[in-house]
Amino acid sequence: MKSEEIMNTGIADVVIHIDQKLDPEQTDKLEQDFLERDGVISADFNPDNPHLVVLKFDPKVISSRDLIDIRRFAGYHGELIGF
Repeated sequence: MKSEEIMNTGIADVVIHIDQKLDPEQTDKLEQDFLERDGVISADFNPDNPHLVVLKFDPKVISSRDLIDIRRFAGYHGELIGF
């Protein structure tokens, strides 16, 4: 989806940096934790940098702050690093 399409649909995307080094099992679990929340459209970890996840979401349904909280409740430390 192109950025102008995202703007027109009201869908936002963010990058979250996870401080811990995650193995494939952990990234799969955290991805599922994100996707189980209403408003989260996709959660994509970078295979070369598994501490980075790009999330597409509907900000009318879930906030970027809520996305950070999901990561915290899963037991990981990290921060929002970009929109």
